[in-house]
Amino acid sequence: MAAPTPQAAQLTSDSSEGPLETIVHALSDDQSQAIYLSLVVVGVVAILVAANLGESNPTWRMASYLLTVGAAALVGIIALSGLIVIAVDPQAAAETAKNAGVSTGRLAAGGWLELGAAVGAGFALVPRVRRGVGRLIRGFRSDSAINAVGLSLYVLVLLFYVSLQVSSDQLKQLAQAGQSPSVAFIIGTNQLPFLVVAVIGVGLFTRRGLGQTLQRLGLYWPGWRWILGSVGVAVALVIFGTFFDSFMSRVTPEQSRSIQQVSDQLLKNVNTLIPAVAIALAAGIGEEILFRGALLPRLGNVSAALLFAVLHAQYAISLATLEIFILGLALGVLRRRAGTTSAIVAHTGYDMILLLISLYAK
Repeated sequence: MAAPTPQAAQLTSDSSEGPLETIVHALSDDQSQAIYLSLVVVGVVAILVAANLGESNPTWRMASYLLTVGAAALVGIIALSGLIVIAVDPQAAAETAKNAGVSTGRLAAGGWLELGAAVGAGFALVPRVRRGVGRLIRGFRSDSAINAVGLSLYVLVLLFYVSLQVSSDQLKQLAQAGQSPSVAFIIGTNQLPFLVVAVIGVGLFTRRGLGQTLQRLGLYWPGWRWILGSVGVAVALVIFGTFFDSFMSRVTPEQSRSIQQVSDQLLKNVNTLIPAVAIALAAGIGEEILFRGALLPRLGNVSAALLFAVLHAQYAISLATLEIFILGLALGVLRRRAGTTSAIVAHTGYDMILLLISLYAK
């Protein structure tokens, strides 16, 4: 269930490049994407650190809100720029839409959604909105700086990723890219950032020590009964996924083939047992610690599963997104019953079974 990040934009070179542009063009797509993601993670970590410190310090609280608004404003400016181009230069917009594999109308819809992400992130910081969320979601604390910032970032990321799917044909672009990233790259750009955001977000080194952080994330030994039960959950999820995939292939056969092609391409380098184990473990640990460990107790199971599904960008907006959402809900129920460790075992087992089937059952 690894969730690839959006592909870095390809830049075309010209004879008037400066030193910075020359360096950028000398980088591979993977390197550019890694740098872009690193900058995003550093920004998010800075906001989360400020928000955690803001739980007891008004100055840091205000700083975290300003940083969050700044991030939302940046997204909004990018969205407005795109919408302005669509309005004043239809020919350029049509060319952009063609390159993205969508219509101009769909490109505009994606731009409005991106703008909505920025506006929604700002509204999430409004006290009245936070109190409303607190009434709907039991674990959400409306008076908490880190909860407020977490809600704002949640809205920003969720709607931003939806806008990406609307404004471009992600399946087509991933298929045409022809990329088969290394196992290290997949782990480094997908699972490691999830882990970093999760542990910093719950206050490691700012509000909590290591032991308190592990407890907050639900990382404790649940007992052998639950470990074995989690393996059983993994098998049950594989069975469910097999039937769901069969149903999807009948309802949307062309899209199902495209999804399978992209998945095979992305995991092409996972061709022996050791890479398969590494990918399964990394996905189970990184994704469960963030979505079930950090997010679920504050935003609820449905919200955590929704973001979990949307961030699996390789499935575009499809029935596969619904499948991942259902799997996320099931893992959330397990997390509530037996902790995040059990969810990690189930998630890792699920991925491991599917990877072993793909390796040895052909």
